[in-house]
Amino acid sequence: MLINTLRLHSNPTINFLLTAIIGAVAIGLLSPVSIDVSASLPVTLQTYIVILVAFLLGWKAGTLATVLYVIAGAAGIPVFPGYTSGVERLTGLYGGFYFGFIMSALVCGYLAEASTAKTHLRNLMIWILGHLVVLLLGFAWQWQIVPPEGGWMAELKPLLPGMMIKVALGILTVYAVGRLLQNSRQKQGTDNQ
Repeated sequence: MLINTLRLHSNPTINFLLTAIIGAVAIGLLSPVSIDVSASLPVTLQTYIVILVAFLLGWKAGTLATVLYVIAGAAGIPVFPGYTSGVERLTGLYGGFYFGFIMSALVCGYLAEASTAKTHLRNLMIWILGHLVVLLLGFAWQWQIVPPEGGWMAELKPLLPGMMIKVALGILTVYAVGRLLQNSRQKQGTDNQ
């Protein structure tokens, strides 16, 4: 877990808050990127970066980072897809997805912390679950406003390739960060001898 390595301040509370703020900034920098593949929903990097931050920082800092990101966007900072912002994004058609991001950060961060078996299959399952949480809450909200014309599969199908690419990219990123941390610890161990 990256949060166990980051020491930005000697006070643990301040260190935690700084780490969460850095996570929120990372989410805010990548989230505006979007590609329109469906009339109702673009493919964005939001789920990738939200789950990644939760994986690396754990459920507490990852969830706080996601909440800070949502608050920043609602307050007018253009961090939502297409460099948009505003409270209407949270109360409109896409509002459920933002609540889904928060829940996904909580669930994925918790599972990443709680699991003792750090395997690629475990990571795959957590990443897929994280995406499903976002999609479930997002579509449940969206369909209360505008019911799907062709059924839920017609809405979901165009998003699956993007989701799978983000899952694969996420697993590779977690693996790469894990290797970097492991190499860093090994180097520190040999430097201390």
